[in-house]
Amino acid sequence: MSVKEVVGRPLPSFIFALSMRGAAFLARRLTLASSSLRPSLSVIQCSLYMALPSRAVQVGARAALRPSPSALPFCPAAARLPVPAPRADPCTTGRSAPSRHVAVSAAAAAEAAGVVGTPSEDVLVSEMSSMASSQPLRSLDSLSITSHLLSTSQSRYEAVIGIETHLQLSTATKAFCSCANEPGSAAPAPNTHVCPVCLGHPGTLPVLNASALSKGIAAGLALGCTIAPRLKFDRKQYFYPDLPKGYQISQHDEPLAAGGRLTVPIPGLPGQGFIREVDITIERAHLEEDAGKLLHGGLTGRLSTEGEEGTLVDYNRAGVPLLEVVTGPDFRSGPEAAAYGAELRRIATYLGISEAAMQDGGLRCDVNVSVRRRTAPPSPLGVRVEVKNMNSFSAMARAIDWEVGRQVAEIEAAGGDQTAITQETRTWDEGAQATRSVRTKEGLADYRYFPEPDLPPCAVRADLVASVSAAMPELPAALRARLLSTGLSSSDVAVLTDEVGTGRFMSAALAALGEMIVEKGKQRKGGSDNDAPSTLPPLKAIKALANWVMGDVLAGAKEAGRALDVGGPLPPPALAELVALVEGGTLSGKLGKALLPALLAGEVAPGGPFPGPVAALAKAMGLTQVSDPAEIEAMVACVLAANPAQLADYRAGKTKLQGYFVGELMKASGGRANPGLLNKELGRQLNGK
Repeated sequence: MSVKEVVGRPLPSFIFALSMRGAAFLARRLTLASSSLRPSLSVIQCSLYMALPSRAVQVGARAALRPSPSALPFCPAAARLPVPAPRADPCTTGRSAPSRHVAVSAAAAAEAAGVVGTPSEDVLVSEMSSMASSQPLRSLDSLSITSHLLSTSQSRYEAVIGIETHLQLSTATKAFCSCANEPGSAAPAPNTHVCPVCLGHPGTLPVLNASALSKGIAAGLALGCTIAPRLKFDRKQYFYPDLPKGYQISQHDEPLAAGGRLTVPIPGLPGQGFIREVDITIERAHLEEDAGKLLHGGLTGRLSTEGEEGTLVDYNRAGVPLLEVVTGPDFRSGPEAAAYGAELRRIATYLGISEAAMQDGGLRCDVNVSVRRRTAPPSPLGVRVEVKNMNSFSAMARAIDWEVGRQVAEIEAAGGDQTAITQETRTWDEGAQATRSVRTKEGLADYRYFPEPDLPPCAVRADLVASVSAAMPELPAALRARLLSTGLSSSDVAVLTDEVGTGRFMSAALAALGEMIVEKGKQRKGGSDNDAPSTLPPLKAIKALANWVMGDVLAGAKEAGRALDVGGPLPPPALAELVALVEGGTLSGKLGKALLPALLAGEVAPGGPFPGPVAALAKAMGLTQVSDPAEIEAMVACVLAANPAQLADYRAGKTKLQGYFVGELMKASGGRANPGLLNKELGRQLNGK
């Protein structure tokens, strides 16, 4: 069997190779003859499916055979080749790759072909080998091979990344006309929400949407920006089929907001929560209008062309208000950039300014990627490349890491000349797991900005900014800090605050639980409001509430096809009362779970003092726990009297029969007997006390 035949087949996930050393290892694993590894073979391409806890992640790996002593950590010839579409291996998908199989550099490729690599490259190979042998792949975080190589002390390069994010604002109408704004899944039939204004017909005049301005101000304040005292729009000239006017109304030299800063929490492995934070500069946030949507190739579904090839354009999106947020070049890896995108989505949804649905185009991230030599002081920034069309945050991380590796390869191929990188726009190909060139990047002069003549500048009043600020809700960072202060773990807080509905539900339920515990304490002590304890429940009750929300409540909402929110069928105080009843012993955990479906169906409305409607519903359904000692004593006596033979065997030494009596008692009580009291009374009567 030849190497060419091997390369064309799906490879098991334990093959972890970037070079001909890895190819030689592959040959040994597949019992290939060493003679098949000929220096005349130019490139070996293979795919690795690395099993992580969430899903299999496909990493494209290439290596080149060149009889030259200048083999490099990244092979430029291989980097320019197309990556084959990912193919799942049904025999290995979902399994961890053994840690001893590691990625190695192209220096090893040269070594396998009889070429000696440089000492520094051998050190890099050794570090990668020791890294993989010291920990299984399952314990690695989401950084790809490229990101790890760039982060090692031996690396000569540093990634420098900035992000431009476009948020579709959730307004009733478009930015400058009265056409309805229905983006995403609610979008109507193509080209039905258009008018002469958003199509740029002669004689029409745009009018600014006041709601878009207010939402833009809210976003700017949430990002720590200074709001400009003057609002000025400009025309950005470019010609593309999705831009019906031939220009875009945007903001050039006077953005709505500028000079902000955002602290981004960086998540670790699943279950770890947030492990560190990165401070990001927000250079500007400005308003503009969106372009239309192009649909390429054979189309299906709502926009089906019945097999007809070509490109269609839908102008429903043209003129929709956008907020563009531009960061500084502060990111150093793909996962950091993805974490920023996730935090910006949380801020937008908490503010209620955008649905920020990446899959529907409500949030679009364009990343600017460059690399530079790692020096002290830092060397000048390299030529940046813009990467577009990433439809998830994980895709963003993979695209950045792949693009960084490509640029390093190009620079090394040019003898270290950083100007070898072409300033261009590239697109992320999810199928190929690679970026590809779309067009050379336009400079600012190409856009020929000039002030928008149909929208004269206007003042942004201080009272408007103050009113927007006063109406802003609690932001995700503040909610995370508040929940962490209660003693909840970082992993729990990360889950509870990721979606705005879940975060607000947890916050409202926590407040209601505190009030119920205060009310219960006052009832026991007969005290007044002045004697009330702190409204913060004990950690045990807070953790129980969090577990209910993250487990059964979220699962029930998902099963019902609804997102969890404070306005849903399950009021937060109702869940708080359920948790208080379980923690107080009125209900067992099993009975609480039996009661939850009725609560999720909206069968109770909160109100009145504790205990309230949930306790009443549990009593009506016969789910309250039996905790009366006299009732439990009579129940135990009845069960023992009905099983004299088993009682005699128990007292003769067969003490394992106690479990039998517990089962009989739970049957007799319908599962409602208080387990603690029941076991105590059962032990007393079994032993004749």
